[in-house]
Amino acid sequence: MATVKITGLKELKKELKKLGEKKAKNIMVSALRAGASTIAKVAKGNVPQKTGDLKKSIGVSKRKTSKTFVKFSVGPRVNFLTKNKGKISSANQGNYALSVEFGTQHQAAQPFMRNTFDTLGKNVTDAITKKIAMRITKEAKS
Repeated sequence: MATVKITGLKELKKELKKLGEKKAKNIMVSALRAGASTIAKVAKGNVPQKTGDLKKSIGVSKRKTSKTFVKFSVGPRVNFLTKNKGKISSANQGNYALSVEFGTQHQAAQPFMRNTFDTLGKNVTDAITKKIAMRITKEAKS
């Protein structure tokens, strides 16, 4: 399991307060999306491919938020549209993803999400940090 140390949170809070609540929230949402996108990209590379539908279905979804809480999910998207022999259909890759990740009585586990999380710790925080710095600098100039 990865351990990540984050420093400078007091300074970040101070800078975000200067920008106002709405801009600060937008910055944090975009930064968290950048971190989640990093996870999705690596997970797609780790997924074993049979048809490629599971790989294509992996993405980032923003969940309901409150005024002070933002949540993103990374994994197979529900009702993802697939195209097979020119025919478009909707498929829920979630159950299949669980079977691949944890295995079944007939197939061995091929973990792709766990391996992604175990190897990414610092890369995700770096992506978030870069996005926050870029957005704060951009907002300060405007």
